[in-house]
Amino acid sequence: MPRLAFHQMSDAPLVLAQPESWNPGGHWDSLRWLIMTGAFSAVRDKRLLMIVSYTNFGEVFQDGRRVATRVWEQLREQPMALSVVEVTIRPSQKTTGSFVVRDASGFRLVKKDYGSGDFRRPAASEVLASTNTWWFDVERIEQRLISMLGGDAQAWDALLADACVGRRMADTATLFDKAFSALPKITPKIVGGRAVLQAERDLDQLSLLESGLVHPLRVPAARAVSLKRHEDVERTFGEIVDSEKM
Repeated sequence: MPRLAFHQMSDAPLVLAQPESWNPGGHWDSLRWLIMTGAFSAVRDKRLLMIVSYTNFGEVFQDGRRVATRVWEQLREQPMALSVVEVTIRPSQKTTGSFVVRDASGFRLVKKDYGSGDFRRPAASEVLASTNTWWFDVERIEQRLISMLGGDAQAWDALLADACVGRRMADTATLFDKAFSALPKITPKIVGGRAVLQAERDLDQLSLLESGLVHPLRVPAARAVSLKRHEDVERTFGEIVDSEKM
C-alpha cells in the first residue's frame, strides 16, 4: 500500500499548503499563518484541522478516518482541550524531537532547547515522542480567538474577512500571538559560512502554555516516517509512483 497517495478519496480532509519560505519560523507558524492570512476561513465549517510536518508523511492519510474518530472522541472527553497530538514509541537515547513528560502540571512535550538545561530522561529503553502530527478542534480554536476580542464574534468575522483580502494582517497576527503566546527557541547555526541565530517556535510548545490544552494519542510508528534528506523523499515518493502503476 502506498504511504501517501497523490489523489485522495473524495472524503479526504481539505489540504492547505503553506507557501515555501527560506526562513521558516517553525511549525508554530503553520497555525499562525492560517489565522494571519485569513486562510482559516476555509476550514471554519470543519470539525478538525490536522497539521502535518513535511518530515512525517507516513500513513497519516492512509488511516486518517479511524484516527480522526478517536481524536474527536478524546476531545469530547476533554472539554478544555484545544488539540490532540499523535505520539509514538522512540528509543530513549534519541536526541532530537519532543518527548512526553508527565508531572504535577500534567502532560507536556519537552526537548532540550525549551528553556535552560535538560530534562530527566526516563530509565526505560523507550519513550513516547511527538510525531509532529496535530489535530485541532476548529470551533475551540475560534472560540479562543474570539475571547481575545472580548467575545465579539462580529469583530472576529470582520477581521478574518479583511485578512482574506490582504488587509489588517498585522491585527490577525497580533490576535494569534495574544491567544497563543510562546517564546521562540534561539538556536545558533552556520549559514553560508556565517554564524547566525535562528528563532523558531514549535507546535509542541502548546503543551507548555496551559495544563489540559493538549492531549496525547498514541499511534503506530508508521505514522511518523521521517523525510529529512533528498534521498528519503525520492525513496518514499518513488514507492508511491510504483504502487500506483501496479
